[in-house]
Amino acid sequence: MTLGVVDRTLCALFARHADRDRHTTTRTRYREARPGVGFGAFVARVYAVSWLACAAVGAAVSVGGVASGVRVPVLNEGQQVAGWLACGALVGAAAKRATVRAGDRYLAWRAGLRRAAIRATLPGAVRYLSVLASGTPSERDLLARAAARTGAYGETAAAFRGVLATADLTGSVDRGLRVAARDTPSQALLAPFLVKFREHAAQGPDALRQYLDMEARMLADSRERAQERAASALELVAELFVVVLVLPVLVAIITTVVGVLAPGFSAPVAVPHTAHTTTVRALLVYGSAAFVLGVGALAAWLVGALRPRGLTWNAHRRSRGVAVLTNAPRNPADTAVVAALPSVGVACWLAAHELGAVNAVLMGYVAFALPVGAVAARRARIDDAKDRELQAFVHAVAGHVGLGRPFGGAVSRVARGVDLGALNPDVDDLAVALAATTTPRAGGVRRAALAGFVERV
Repeated sequence: MTLGVVDRTLCALFARHADRDRHTTTRTRYREARPGVGFGAFVARVYAVSWLACAAVGAAVSVGGVASGVRVPVLNEGQQVAGWLACGALVGAAAKRATVRAGDRYLAWRAGLRRAAIRATLPGAVRYLSVLASGTPSERDLLARAAARTGAYGETAAAFRGVLATADLTGSVDRGLRVAARDTPSQALLAPFLVKFREHAAQGPDALRQYLDMEARMLADSRERAQERAASALELVAELFVVVLVLPVLVAIITTVVGVLAPGFSAPVAVPHTAHTTTVRALLVYGSAAFVLGVGALAAWLVGALRPRGLTWNAHRRSRGVAVLTNAPRNPADTAVVAALPSVGVACWLAAHELGAVNAVLMGYVAFALPVGAVAARRARIDDAKDRELQAFVHAVAGHVGLGRPFGGAVSRVARGVDLGALNPDVDDLAVALAATTTPRAGGVRRAALAGFVERV
């Protein structure tokens, strides 16, 4: 790695710190984080920044203390200045130490990101390897094909590229697997997989293929359980917000009931800066309603922000013509169109019976939101299940096609041999449609089958 003039200067000044025992843990974190710069250069940069922080903080404390005019009565002017200088030196030393520790924490943070990325991409990569292994390629070819799919497998593909790079330097894939297993931040998932991959590869292609099939199923089950736990945690968060939302509703109900018994709640109150008046009861009710809306918006944002990988929100397009009615039980966008007119009718009917404009609008919104929310919740569960399996389906088909099988045959093999959960009916329909493409117009039929599959999914 070529260093610039600044890095060479910093290494000459501070690189000696990299060999000290205090940085043993830092070296381990550096191998896991892979920040893209040499370890000596990274340590030199951290120490250079720490000295800058020491000088800046120490000078700010010393100069600020002297200029502030704070004095200790028993000390003369020179002792006052010396005291502030000593205080600045102590605070600067603390800032220097905190900067060095921040460098360690930065490496730990990057290692944590890589660990999470490997945990998310390893199941798909192993399933892809299990598909490729049916063609009995060598372990180097298997790793090379998976390493080339950076967009799909991210940090797992990067780990495989590290294995191949070490193998090119040492001439041994076995050595590359052992080094990658030692340096990966995913010591609970990727490291055991690489070790077992090496052991089964030494036993022959059949043993490796059986191991990859078993590991793909185990990782898929583990990912499913992890997503279920994440979904349960989100449900707890949502339930907590529901409890919080109940409190202002109770306040509004109690206020309405007590207002009948306590005339003070109905006493007029002037609205500041206006000529209007209201009542204490109305203030409490509308304040509770505003609180409910605010907490509800916060809950929606928080649940969306905490939504784990694989549980993404999918916007649904509205159907056209009569399909709006037929798809209303399955598509929330169509449900919204169908429910709009009845909800307006409910609001108008309530307003005609003199229940108040606010009550009419509120009940009309409830009549609209309940069916749309029910359909959206059901569709979200189905879409989440399909999202989790769609990537695995595409990669499995790509693996079979890469082995020379025709596309229709690849889809049929995946439909028969891979359990894709909620995606199984759509894949089965696609396999049947592709199996019928034996006419001269097979290209058009194939495109229509794929278009129908995309539309359903």
